[in-house]
Amino acid sequence: MGNTDSHAGKPLSETSKLKTILVVDDEEMTRDVLAQALKTMGYNPITAEDGLEALNMIKVSKPDLVITDVHMPKMNGLELLQAAKTFDPDLPVILITGYSADEARTSADEFQASALITKPFRLNQLSELMEKIFSE
Repeated sequence: MGNTDSHAGKPLSETSKLKTILVVDDEEMTRDVLAQALKTMGYNPITAEDGLEALNMIKVSKPDLVITDVHMPKMNGLELLQAAKTFDPDLPVILITGYSADEARTSADEFQASALITKPFRLNQLSELMEKIFSE
């Protein structure tokens, strides 16, 4: 078949254009809903249930963007942000919090998060934010 390598039925050239988004949240339902929404938007979502698992995935999978909850067991989103930036300083990270945004905003700024959004949020808000990050 010549040059028709494919992945999931798509030509390799199309697959390589997909941005890989790592979704990190300890709540399975939130992770799954976000991953499905990202897939619908045309991204390649991968998921992790805590910061430690996510950090390993960042090293192996090299995602284009990380979306992480702030409050998680083992390693929270702020610790993940800090660790991820030491591994890849240019990796964009969006923090999501359901708690006081002021507390998280200070740390997000300190560790250079790409953005901080509060729950509940609309998917189009996240989509616009991601488009802005990828166009920079």
